[in-house]
Amino acid sequence: MLNTMLPRYVEPYKLADLQGSLSGELAQSWFERACPELLVSVKHAQATLDFFRDEDNRRVVRGKAQLEGEQVCQRCLQAMPVNIDIEFMYAICLHEEMAAGLPEYLDGWIVTPDEKIDVLPIVEDEIILAISEFAMHDSGECKIKTEFLDESSAVVEESSQKVNPFSVLGSLKDQLKSGDS
Repeated sequence: MLNTMLPRYVEPYKLADLQGSLSGELAQSWFERACPELLVSVKHAQATLDFFRDEDNRRVVRGKAQLEGEQVCQRCLQAMPVNIDIEFMYAICLHEEMAAGLPEYLDGWIVTPDEKIDVLPIVEDEIILAISEFAMHDSGECKIKTEFLDESSAVVEESSQKVNPFSVLGSLKDQLKSGDS
């Protein structure tokens, strides 16, 4: 299978009118904002973008992106795997007012006609939103062992250590009963 790179610059109005589709790999060097702050490395990333007109005759781009990489565990500061599989949808808009009138399931992408646009920032934005800011290994997999207990074990331990303040009165009552007999 031949792996091709996703074209960076497209004319979204023309692609939507022609019902065009783009698909390809994304290079790690393209992730300027996501690496290295959120991602340590990108092993594999690809995206598919479908441009079309919807039932309301809006120009729309529907995208799908997959990423396999590594990010830093915030507990042990070691690399941990991250897998992202996202879908997104944008309406191609001429201006802010047009974007403001969109239904909730659509985000606006403001582009002027006949303008070539870099599609990577949209894909990168969606990947950044999908990445956990506070990524941590599962507690059993992390190299740092914390002494924090989960809530259920803390409640059990706490309840077993509590002393009933009326137990002294109960023992005095038992002594009085045994002295009376």
